Amino acid sequence: METKETKVIATYTFYKHSNTGELVMQQHFSNISYTSPDFFYDGNRDRIEEPSLKGFVKISEKTFNRLAKRKNKEIDNNALLKAKEEK
Repeated sequence: METKETKVIATYTFYKHSNTGELVMQQHFSNISYTSPDFFYDGNRDRIEEPSLKGFVKISEKTFNRLAKRKNKEIDNNALLKAKEEK
């Protein structure tokens, strides 16, 4: 008996909130035999519950990665400044 292999396809869509700048990544699986829910991640790629996408606009993956990197760098810099102030 021969089994037919199918590859699961994961499609990513990237969003940025137009007012707050919040970043969200949506992961959708296709080419599978059952219905799968979409998964959502924040700018740090931590999984989040399904957000309301009201106010979000689609952006490119390149823009998403650039903004996420910049935001993480700002958070790291703020943490360093706060640590220096506490000394």
